[in-house]
Formats: sequence, C-alpha cells, structure tokens
Amino acid sequence: AIKGAYILLVEDNEFNQEVASGILAEAGAVVSVANNGREALDILRHQRFDCVLMDMQMPEMGGLETTRHIRADTALADTLVIAMTANA
Repeated sequence: AIKGAYILLVEDNEFNQEVASGILAEAGAVVSVANNGREALDILRHQRFDCVLMDMQMPEMGGLETTRHIRADTALADTLVIAMTANA
C-alpha cells in the first residue's frame, strides 16, 4: 500500500523528480527528495522512511554506492531500497 507511505526519492534529474513525486503523491505517498546519494544518506540518518526509490546513475554518489553505505550502517541496514533507472 502506497497511501500514507513515507518514500525517499533519490534522483538527480529535476524532471524525473517532478514526474515521480507527482505520481507517488497522487497515490497518497508522502515524498521527500534527495538530489544525490550523499544527500540521501544525510536525510536517512535523520528521518525514517518506508522505502527508498534509488536512481542507479547519479553524479557524486550513485545508487549502488549509496545502497552499500545504507547496508553497512546498522541503523539503516533494514531500509527497503528499490532501484530504478531510465536506461532500461
């Protein structure tokens, strides 16, 4: 169930942020946006989310590296991370 879910969208492209945030919000989710992996880690250390939608290819810190950091942090290790890419 998406309605009422707290979702962190990690995406560097502003257009993709707007589209994904709009779709999720329309479905009833509460969406926060991080522009890159470093920003996502900072946000995750201060707020709990039901899941993270993670872009795989971002400058600064990509999705795989960010997910490795999430899994290595005992406070975040159980966070649900869903990979997404526009290169499919």
